[in-house]
Amino acid sequence: MMAAHALAFNGRNCVSSDERASSLDTKMLELLLGKGADPNHCSANGLTALMITAKRGRFDAVRLLIRHKANAGHEAEGGLDALILATLFADRSTIQILLKNGASVNTYTKDGITPLFLAVEKREYEMVKMLVDEGACLYPGRNMFLNPIIMAAKHGRSNLIEMFMARERDEANEGDKEDILFNALFMASKNGHFDTVDVFLRLRVVNINCSNSIGCTPLMIASENGHIRTVELLLSYGAYVHALNNKGVSAAGKAVENGHEDIAQMLEKYVFNITPKAEKYPCYDFTSLLVKNPSDSDSVYTGSTISSQSGTLSEGATSSQVHTTTSHGLEDMIYSVPRKCSYLGKASGVVPPPQKQTMW
Repeated sequence: MMAAHALAFNGRNCVSSDERASSLDTKMLELLLGKGADPNHCSANGLTALMITAKRGRFDAVRLLIRHKANAGHEAEGGLDALILATLFADRSTIQILLKNGASVNTYTKDGITPLFLAVEKREYEMVKMLVDEGACLYPGRNMFLNPIIMAAKHGRSNLIEMFMARERDEANEGDKEDILFNALFMASKNGHFDTVDVFLRLRVVNINCSNSIGCTPLMIASENGHIRTVELLLSYGAYVHALNNKGVSAAGKAVENGHEDIAQMLEKYVFNITPKAEKYPCYDFTSLLVKNPSDSDSVYTGSTISSQSGTLSEGATSSQVHTTTSHGLEDMIYSVPRKCSYLGKASGVVPPPQKQTMW
């Protein structure tokens, strides 16, 4: 796109196209500024000399314009500014000088694009680290499709997820945070990013048994896409193998539908999920699955429970029975409490308790 760039010089507009602006050397720019050119003069759509030089990654020109009081925080049409352009096209030095001179690290376009999102999309670890160090928001809350955590998970950037989780700030309400982290785990599971899924589960920052608006869990989406190692990993951390989506299909059913018989056969072996990495929890805490009986205010019916000794299911357990047969409380198993979160959306509902059922 050709964008007009204007400098007010001696009462006249010295106008050049975007292409010509990029060819202006620093000495010419310095001469124009020294003669009184306005560094903050805007084109018709709000572009300034600083924005154009930032887009071109011309550090010397950016530094010169800032010395002459160019506004690093100026926004053009659609919320575009020098920092967003620099993140997209330039290097860390250009970004750093803009941040030190008034650019907002949490600036965003009308579509919700932030510098941190762009840095993650570019897969620039050091750039991401610098923006996070400067206070970039991990939960912008404007457009979940453009969330940096979800984007890093989609690309399988486990090192970025580690960084984000280590530096996460209390900057989002719990509902937004839960939705974002679930969606990130869902994307990593969908794409079979084993290491990224492992980070989320190892740090216990996300509910492994959440489901989206159509009832699909991370285990289901990994099974559907044939990612057997990721399926095994999810199972090892307590993924609920009996969960059904809104159409009544389990993870094994999704595997069968998509021709992944090996995964279906593996899932069929799990009567219930007590696996190596869950050994410290010898019994799944069914208090997380309690369903209130509307006709009885004093008792809570689970539908089934599990014995910590035998690992077998028993029907019709009450809440008191559940507490006696489980060895750990809800506080220890909170990361696997089944709830329902919508994929790239808000949370809603709960996963029903397990019932006797066929695998598909």
